[in-house]
Amino acid sequence: MKFYRLLDAIPWVRDSLERKLGFLLFIGSQITLLVYVGVKQLLGSPLEAGIVLIVASFNLGSWTAAYVAMRFFLEPVEATAHALRAHLERRPVEVLPQDGRDIIGQLMRDADYIGKRAEMDASELHRAIDDDLLTGLYSRRAGKRRLMEDVARSERRQMKFHFAFISLHGLSDIGTRHGNDKLDVMLQHVAGLFKMNSRRSDWVARWNEHLFAVGFCENSMIRETMARLHQILEESPFAVAPGEMRSPIAACGVCEHTPGLDLQTFYEMTRDAMRNAENALNASDRAGRVVVVIPEPILDPELKAILEK
Repeated sequence: MKFYRLLDAIPWVRDSLERKLGFLLFIGSQITLLVYVGVKQLLGSPLEAGIVLIVASFNLGSWTAAYVAMRFFLEPVEATAHALRAHLERRPVEVLPQDGRDIIGQLMRDADYIGKRAEMDASELHRAIDDDLLTGLYSRRAGKRRLMEDVARSERRQMKFHFAFISLHGLSDIGTRHGNDKLDVMLQHVAGLFKMNSRRSDWVARWNEHLFAVGFCENSMIRETMARLHQILEESPFAVAPGEMRSPIAACGVCEHTPGLDLQTFYEMTRDAMRNAENALNASDRAGRVVVVIPEPILDPELKAILEK
């Protein structure tokens, strides 16, 4: 570990395993040339340019061959790293070979097992609890229950209800560059912003990894509320490393529930609004990343039939 930390202190090779490998192999391949030159200097004998050129050429060829061979040899390790990253980011994972008997084969088997076990444990926890363990917000399970309850109240015309999906973007490289601990702290920072800027009558749920759901109860200024919340999310940076401040890019899709609008359609309209907002992620105008949908009132079927006669 000390040797790795020593290499990590060199800025040119810090972010690249390939450069670390190439640097080490190059130094190792030049030892024979250094020994030859050192012996000649100690003996006071002049260097022979032809021999120096031959040894340097031989070392360069050995370095190239060793580098290519080691890159092929380390492919299973790179595949294991990608698989672990996919497990952490909840992405589809390629199946790793399970028949290796050396330490690399054991590493691949263990990584596959840890990923599957973590997925099973996470699923069990989500089924068992109402609070998200990381952020302290509602879990997806609790959020779905609140969504159904509030839609039912809106259907009975007991209150006005808006449902929003807020997706965070630009965070995936934080885990890669600084570790998943920093990414978790960043999500906790975002959760704190939600808590501080939501009314007691509203609720916020962590729907999945970087997607949050918000229920707004009796809000008559939803456009202004969403614009303010969106601005807070994008303008409240967090220090992920000394001297490096990061804040997410947020896409917000909101839909107002109209009595007569079934739950599935209402959910899909909110999701589509978020996807429309995501189309403006690269736009300079931040307002395009907030999409508010207010459906037309739905007439009672019997009244509609009467009016159509």
